[in-house]
Amino acid sequence: MFLNKRYEIMYQVVQDAGRELMKFFRKSDLRVTEKSANNPVSEADFAANNLIVAALRRHFPEDAILSEEILEDHGGVNHDRHTSHYVWIIDPLDGTNKFIQGIPEFCVSVGLLQAGTPILGFIYNPALEVYISGGRGLGVRSFEQPIDFTQRQIHSFDDVRYCISSTENKQNLFADLHGGLPSAIGSVAYKLALVARGDYDLILSRKPKQEWDIAAGAALFAERGFPLLNANFEAIPLNKPDTISYGLIGGDPRAIEAFRLLMKHPPNSGI
Repeated sequence: MFLNKRYEIMYQVVQDAGRELMKFFRKSDLRVTEKSANNPVSEADFAANNLIVAALRRHFPEDAILSEEILEDHGGVNHDRHTSHYVWIIDPLDGTNKFIQGIPEFCVSVGLLQAGTPILGFIYNPALEVYISGGRGLGVRSFEQPIDFTQRQIHSFDDVRYCISSTENKQNLFADLHGGLPSAIGSVAYKLALVARGDYDLILSRKPKQEWDIAAGAALFAERGFPLLNANFEAIPLNKPDTISYGLIGGDPRAIEAFRLLMKHPPNSGI
């Protein structure tokens, strides 16, 4: 009952937040500021954040919140989250740069932790009408329909469909990879949703990631039995004092193993 109640309420709230974002998408006079160098925030971020936080405080006042856009604590860290049994981790607009550029690779991302474990995830791209949600015992759903997964054959990295950051791709951070079937896409959370849906086998990143980038995807991955690892192939804990993790490797365990072997024995290494 607990999960179903929270799932049903947040499913609608995230949709409402996505519709709020669309009021600002491709708006000619969108107000944008910078939280830090190359780290923009728009009025759309705040509008969606306010909607989600208000709903959480109304429906679940005892739960803690960690949001990128709660500014009173320089980054959104709610210190009650370290003592609360339930913590909502929110990115009201993941992919702000793409949103500002008018590129539809952004999403609302909301995850719920129970005692540090991700148990519910909601990732909604309202521009492309992609909504992946689910969690512990609920399966992974596209809108309200359970997804029927068909397992692909993965014999080596050549068979792996993987997605990387469009920014990291432009910076040639994956120039050392050989083989595989890559796609460059904006928004970390959106890429996690596409892997959870089965469009891709693997997500890769070599840059730091914040918990609000990955919490929702972590819940969806957990329900699918997909690991979510850092650059050292270690499981990523959530609700840490330091919200940053370094690197991201996640998806089908067979794809992760194929990538690990590729990194251990790169082509032409003579090993």
